[in-house]
Amino acid sequence: MGYNDRRIRSLTRRCDLGISEWIAVVSVVLAFASFAVQLAITRRQARAEALIKVCESNRELLTLGISQPRLLTLIGGDDEETEIRRRYCQLWLNQVELMFRLHRPLSFSSEHWQGTLRDIRGFMQIPVMKAHWESNQQHYSDDFQRFVKAEVYPESGAPVAGAPPEAIEPDQASTT
Repeated sequence: MGYNDRRIRSLTRRCDLGISEWIAVVSVVLAFASFAVQLAITRRQARAEALIKVCESNRELLTLGISQPRLLTLIGGDDEETEIRRRYCQLWLNQVELMFRLHRPLSFSSEHWQGTLRDIRGFMQIPVMKAHWESNQQHYSDDFQRFVKAEVYPESGAPVAGAPPEAIEPDQASTT
């Protein structure tokens, strides 16, 4: 028996674990895996909550402007009615983006998301909303623009390679 054979046998004996040691090792691995999953869930929830807070503050600012139209005309320069319409459309467009961004983190069921998509499509077919999107889409992130093109207005351009909404990953929120 050579030196290497003795060394291998010696190492093998040192790594010989009993059942209680294996249970301990498996328990530690499971604990780390559980921690990693919980951390991912917590991070996803924190991102969703941050996005909701940003949208809420946006909504509060626009609501203030709608309740005091003079503020909107000071910012936008158009007449009160035009500014109110534009800002109200903006509120709704931001709401659509919020639903797009949160449908995955909130784990909407497929049926719920399909119903939401039907509502979004119907709403975005209103001529004022369609015109508002066409004139403001450049202010939104690329992933949201792809979503709208593929899922809301598929007839106005080629859909994104047959991608379902779950395959279009939200990457960042707009600031409009």
